[in-house]
Amino acid sequence: MKQVLLALWFILLPTISKPAFSEGGSGKPMAEKDMTCMVTRWLNLTSRLDEKGPTGIPEIMALMHDDMVYIHTEFGANYDRAGLIDGFERSLKRADSRAGTFLITNIITGKNMVVTKRNIAWEEKTSEGWVHGKKDDLTTLFEFRDGKIWRITEYWD
Repeated sequence: MKQVLLALWFILLPTISKPAFSEGGSGKPMAEKDMTCMVTRWLNLTSRLDEKGPTGIPEIMALMHDDMVYIHTEFGANYDRAGLIDGFERSLKRADSRAGTFLITNIITGKNMVVTKRNIAWEEKTSEGWVHGKKDDLTTLFEFRDGKIWRITEYWD
């Protein structure tokens, strides 16, 4: 009897759990060029937000799906749209970094997803004045839905 129930479980599991696994779905595939262009635009806008100030936030958020999620695995961040906007606003008020630049060193695309590896540099305000900061090999997964960035997951510290 246990074997029969176990067999039924494995036969029925894919049909029962399919909606949970595909919740949100990735939808119609986006063109690779469109996804990479959108990712590059996101990186440009966010790295230079200090120059535009609060007026730059709507331009960034126009790239984002209404149900977007931003996750940073190392920092424990998990923001929805409102949380990400709040984070941008807090960062601008602190005014403790500027002149961000990035260089994409690798990019991999798939159905409605782009993975980037990039190096970044910036200036950071310290008690001694402005100092240069730099990090290499930052990995980020961008997922898309309905032609917009739906989820961003950062894998770096």
